[in-house]
Amino acid sequence: MKSVVAIFDFDGTLTRGDSLIRFLWYYFTPLVFFRNTLLSIPALVKYVFGLIDNNVAKERIFTLFFTGVHQDEFVTKARFFSDSVLSTLLKSELIQRVKWHQQLGHRCILVSASIEDYLMPWAEKVGFSKVISTKIAVNNSRRLTGKFLGKNCYGAEKVRRVKEYLGSLDPFVLYVYGDSRGDKELLEIADHPFYRSSTTERNYP
Repeated sequence: MKSVVAIFDFDGTLTRGDSLIRFLWYYFTPLVFFRNTLLSIPALVKYVFGLIDNNVAKERIFTLFFTGVHQDEFVTKARFFSDSVLSTLLKSELIQRVKWHQQLGHRCILVSASIEDYLMPWAEKVGFSKVISTKIAVNNSRRLTGKFLGKNCYGAEKVRRVKEYLGSLDPFVLYVYGDSRGDKELLEIADHPFYRSSTTERNYP
């Protein structure tokens, strides 16, 4: 008998809105947040018009905000954010869906383009067996370079990393929950794709 794996996206699927934006707002003063947001506009415009991909655009924005920040400071604030803010963003009906899978003995995996440092503490409390997400790069002085360690976990990269973790997908029945273009490739490998719905299988773009 095949074992069941339930794969959940985070932003927009388990949460209302984007957690990275909330993290930036939590981390920095309003002055720094708005200044760097304005400086991010060129990258956002290029992304909207297809001149750069999601990985490049997000990394440029991350570079503006975090280059030179010490890893200890970043990890500490990420954990405080996870403990104090993430719970206010959650969709209760989707969290119930996670619990439903867990009660049936299904393995639950969180797959997200969000930052591992604030996702991991929350996911461990909720009982996810694995977190697959975007990792940050640090230099020899343990300061953030502004770059990601590997690719932003988005689109086809989500599928690549799920396969890297699970190996062959043949032994599994996959439930996948997503809400955006960044989940399209992941939804395509699902036996049971759920797009913007906690209980009903639906088509996706």
